[in-house]
Amino acid sequence: VSVPFAFIGVVAGHIVMGQHLCIPSLLGFVGLCGVAVNDAIIMVDFMKRHSLHSSQRLSLPEAASLRLRPIILTSVTTILSLVPLIFFATGQAKILSPMATSFGYGLLAATIANLILIPVMYSLVSSTEN
Repeated sequence: VSVPFAFIGVVAGHIVMGQHLCIPSLLGFVGLCGVAVNDAIIMVDFMKRHSLHSSQRLSLPEAASLRLRPIILTSVTTILSLVPLIFFATGQAKILSPMATSFGYGLLAATIANLILIPVMYSLVSSTEN
């Protein structure tokens, strides 16, 4: 679920920045897919572990809200570390700017998807199993 939203972020980021999609952009998207899927797996595993197997059973929204701060902190620090390469690339670093644009804007969209859509979809799937 988060990979299509990551791609929407990639396309939107390139439109905002006035860049064309190119090979470095797509390479950045491939790396971004790994991060987005990993974040979704960690979110689902955390919700499953704390809602089913924990001694202090939490509801799904409570379990998802416990992951809110770590996910936001890691995403914000990663995006902020890419800002100089996205906005102020000069010289030979200009070739990496589309890759950083893909990763930065895509991570923003994937983070929103992971924080909202993954818990909602997990809730829907787990409610149909019971």
